[in-house]
Amino acid sequence: MNAPTKADKIEVDKTKADRLAEFTKVWETIGLQDQTIDVKLTHTMRPKTKLMEADARRSLPRLPRLVGPRAGAEAPEAMPELDFKHTIGEGGMGLVSLANQVPMGRDVAVKGLRDEARSQEMRMALLREGWTTGLLEHPNIIPVYTLGRDADDEPLIVMKRIEGVSWSELLRDPSKAPRDFDSDDPLDWHIDILAQVCNAVHYAHSKGIIHRDLKPENVMIGEFGEVYVLDWGIAVRLDEDPRGRLPSVAEVTSPAGTPAYMAPEMVTGDGRQLSKRTDVYLLGAILHEILTGHPPHRGDTLQAMLFEAFCSQPHDYDVSVPQPLVDICHRAMAADPAERFESAEAFRHALVDFTRHREALALADEAAQRLAILRDMLSEDARGDSADAAQVPGEAQIYKLFGECRFGFEQALRVERDNPAAKHGLQAVLETMAERELSRGAYQAASLLIADFPEPRPDFDRRLEALGEELENREQEFEHLQKIKREVDPEVGRTSRSVFAAVLGVVFCGLGVLIDTSWRFWDMPITHELLVAHGVFLVVMLVVALRFGRRWLFQNSANRRMMLGLLMMLIGSACYRTIIWIADLPLMPAIAGEVMYYGMGAAILGFAQDRRIAWSGLPYFPAGFLGALFPNYVMLIFAVTNLVALWVLAWALWPRRC
Repeated sequence: MNAPTKADKIEVDKTKADRLAEFTKVWETIGLQDQTIDVKLTHTMRPKTKLMEADARRSLPRLPRLVGPRAGAEAPEAMPELDFKHTIGEGGMGLVSLANQVPMGRDVAVKGLRDEARSQEMRMALLREGWTTGLLEHPNIIPVYTLGRDADDEPLIVMKRIEGVSWSELLRDPSKAPRDFDSDDPLDWHIDILAQVCNAVHYAHSKGIIHRDLKPENVMIGEFGEVYVLDWGIAVRLDEDPRGRLPSVAEVTSPAGTPAYMAPEMVTGDGRQLSKRTDVYLLGAILHEILTGHPPHRGDTLQAMLFEAFCSQPHDYDVSVPQPLVDICHRAMAADPAERFESAEAFRHALVDFTRHREALALADEAAQRLAILRDMLSEDARGDSADAAQVPGEAQIYKLFGECRFGFEQALRVERDNPAAKHGLQAVLETMAERELSRGAYQAASLLIADFPEPRPDFDRRLEALGEELENREQEFEHLQKIKREVDPEVGRTSRSVFAAVLGVVFCGLGVLIDTSWRFWDMPITHELLVAHGVFLVVMLVVALRFGRRWLFQNSANRRMMLGLLMMLIGSACYRTIIWIADLPLMPAIAGEVMYYGMGAAILGFAQDRRIAWSGLPYFPAGFLGALFPNYVMLIFAVTNLVALWVLAWALWPRRC
């Protein structure tokens, strides 16, 4: 805490002046003698109270003797329970020794009175501590095995032996910790200890008992990190003890506790003002010491220190102290008990919430650093202007970093559901990646990212909808183009066309040979009528073939045009023969001309439709000249040429494997 200036001190003194007169009356009432205080010590002020229905003289004889008699005394009938070894610690009134519990064969801690502290009052204080601790069976409270007497009939408390150090030592020197810190930040470790102290105090409160002397000195840290709340010697009940062993708050008539940590109501000595919130104040005072390194109340004299406790004004903390902890301290140490946390459990929850908030902030901060790297990476990826192509981030690298960012923010939200930094960060990283996917036209990826936004973004929804419509239009356009491509693709139906051409070649050749044979061997004349009939028959035959074979021959527009082109050629041939008939022209020269007509038709159809068809036209040109030179063989030449030409076409159209 920063040292106050002179002006600050005057202002503080003025605010305290209002309570000075009230404290003076309290000081006179409690009848304490002022004394110089060693600020390094935090000794407990123990009250002068009386037990309602029992005192040390009546209670002690009822306890079992736990040690053997002194030298020279008569030997005991039974083996003594305790075999003392050596002293392991001393306090204001007590002495803690290590002993072997003979029947159990285990080492235990035995607390008794120092020689100079032996009095009826101290005996009862030790008994009350044993009775109180024995009532509180909790993991954060040292178990009491039994109460008994030593050889001088002095009271003894037999407890579980704890190997460790007091929390006050760890606050002064963390290197004395019996084990390594669980956290890189000692603050987290000390808050965790304080939270466990709260558990013990809350349990005691559930049993109607308040501690009144909570401080780091009364907390032991075991070698495995166990936390134990000690010294319940001045604890009191909030109600009457039916067995008359423990004093109630109604019996408290003088200040008790450690002045450096006391709550205002503890200074007055009026037990009726004590409550569970008194211990809450002490828990806040421990937190104050964690944050500043010293107890909240300081002074050179007992009166000055108690006056500080009586005023309990809010402290100023260094700027390095997290504000949530400052608020927790101020609330827990409020001068008015009504303004404090209502219970030790509520105080613990505040600490846990802070720890979660702190952890969430750390996770969110780490994720935010990765987000900054991700944005730089996406910027490089968008520019693509790196001198070294290997330095341009890849898709896997980008999504790996995105996954780390998102996981970090989501983990922060799991730790603290309403952490604003984590919420903002998660929104930012999802928006960053959604922006990238939208710009790339990746509708599916963008929609998944936008659906996970913690906060809805209508502008992103609109952009996603527009992208969906654009992609749908593209898909429809693509399907249309694919359909057009298929319609004009000459590769479609190649096998069907090839087979059809081969069959057609055989049929055309067969009919031509039949006509030639009939004329040559059966003396059947070739007339105009016969050739016209032959031409019409070919047209009808092709129409029937196309009608029943349309599934294979009309698979697309290219096929239809080819088949219709062939049909037009045959119709043209029939018309040509009809004209020759009408004009009464010589048949054989006219047939030679028709052969040339087929050659030209095949060439034109090939270059207009599929160049492979043009190969089938080549045989017709030499055939036409041969028909002109040898008119008596023109029908045979025509028939053979049809076979060769159509088989060439079948070969040219037959699918090849690449």
